[in-house]
Amino acid sequence: DIKKLNYLSEIYINPLLRDNVEEIILGCSHYPLIYNVLKNKIHSNIRIIDPSVALVNKFNNSFLIPKNHCCESICYDNIKFFVTAKSEEFSKKVKYWLKINKEIRLVNLRSND
Repeated sequence: DIKKLNYLSEIYINPLLRDNVEEIILGCSHYPLIYNVLKNKIHSNIRIIDPSVALVNKFNNSFLIPKNHCCESICYDNIKFFVTAKSEEFSKKVKYWLKINKEIRLVNLRSND
């Protein structure tokens, strides 16, 4: 819901704007998903630092699985992704960032008690 997103983003952004921040770090994994919403609410002289690119690079370097000893190509066969929501959005990010097309499985972490 875009109205709720705008409302909530203003609640978090307005105190920062009142404190005249120069930079905002997107410190949670879901913040890059609302980058454009945040960018539209701040002054152009405030820099948004998005660590997601570095995170993806770190992920890629940590989970590379060579197909052979020559390391001519990389295999992502054993990598699986699980999300708690928005699997289609996450799938788009995986395709964009990792350049692979993987099944994204939706899971429920709530207890059945």
